[in-house]
Amino acid sequence: MIDKNKRLFFDCNVSTLLITDISTAISLLEKSDYISEPNIIVVPDLGILDYIHRINNKGLPLSYNFITILDSYFVNRMNNRELNYGRKYEGRTYYSKGFELYKFMNSTLYKGINELYKPMILKFYWELIDLLDFVGELSKEEYEQFENSFFNNNDLHSLKIKFILRKIIDQLTTQSFDYSFTLEDSRSRYGHTKSLTEFNNKKSYIREFLRQIASKPTILSDETAFLKINHIDSQTEEFYYFDIEFSDYLKKLGIDDEKFKNILLQLSEPGKKGIYDGRTYRFAEEFYDPSQGVDDARAIVERENTVGVILFYPHDYSENANPNHQPLRNGIIVTVTDFDEIILYPYLGYIGLHSHKPSYLTEFKKELSDQNILVYEVEDENLWKGCFEKDNKDLKDKIFEVCNREIKRWLSDMKYRGNR
Repeated sequence: MIDKNKRLFFDCNVSTLLITDISTAISLLEKSDYISEPNIIVVPDLGILDYIHRINNKGLPLSYNFITILDSYFVNRMNNRELNYGRKYEGRTYYSKGFELYKFMNSTLYKGINELYKPMILKFYWELIDLLDFVGELSKEEYEQFENSFFNNNDLHSLKIKFILRKIIDQLTTQSFDYSFTLEDSRSRYGHTKSLTEFNNKKSYIREFLRQIASKPTILSDETAFLKINHIDSQTEEFYYFDIEFSDYLKKLGIDDEKFKNILLQLSEPGKKGIYDGRTYRFAEEFYDPSQGVDDARAIVERENTVGVILFYPHDYSENANPNHQPLRNGIIVTVTDFDEIILYPYLGYIGLHSHKPSYLTEFKKELSDQNILVYEVEDENLWKGCFEKDNKDLKDKIFEVCNREIKRWLSDMKYRGNR
């Protein structure tokens, strides 16, 4: 389609966004002369830390045992949508499908695969593990039937995918996978908590232990079957209990299952985007309700990537001011989107941030401090003098005019304070 309509897609001043599935994207890349990898954006499967973060944010139960977490990751197919169905893990005793998938994802072979091919390769390996768990073993002919069925079901016609699968099966049948476990990822927040410091000192030991148990032959190829599940350690002649083995090893390191789970939760928390020069900013016009004061502001902080809060206290010092007038407690919630745009949520005038109830704002500021969110308080009271002049303008609109005029300077000050 693209090659036949080259002028439509490339020779006119129009940007085209084509949303498609992975198999079609692979075909476009391999068959079209006009599509290259930089033109393709791949939406990847959830990584294990992504999965833990989503589970935690949705308030769903998360096991303390790492291997059990991996089994939950497997049953939800590395997919955010599957979390809505509440699926339960069902698998053979002494065989963890989750760990089998996880160790493949940490193999040097998988890590070296083109990013576009990874989702399809991972889907293949997921289905192979699930099938082996169901039938126990496969002959060479049965495996080939499975592979052909996979290509047909996914409308795949890629020789490169075939060659990659050939490498995978060769390493699987010869027990020659090489593993390099990475417990963090590029989105991990590197904090300085006591538990993370302890983890950083011991993570090399954890990675090596994972590599050791990953090297145990849980899938074999011998004269009885091309591929079959193996439950028993040939050296000890005992069943595999990777969940117990891993828990016991953590205890030796002084890290129990609960501590390790909390470490994973911290690692899964994305680092907050900061305020940098050159970012565009705008005031929000929807998706918030300033009439709800602190309650709504708190919801914004929880929902969005909040990097700071600007607070100010407009006060009427004029001669004609009401003697009972109290300073307004106003503010702006500063957030940064995934597209590096600063969105500002203003709570101005009355009710602002519960203008006449100081305790509400005091509690809110403590919550912000506990989350390491910067609170920037505007000290120049002269900014608000003109807001209380008697005219036909609404007080909230006049306060907004000041904010709109000063916001660039405030954001710059926040950036400076945040970097100190």
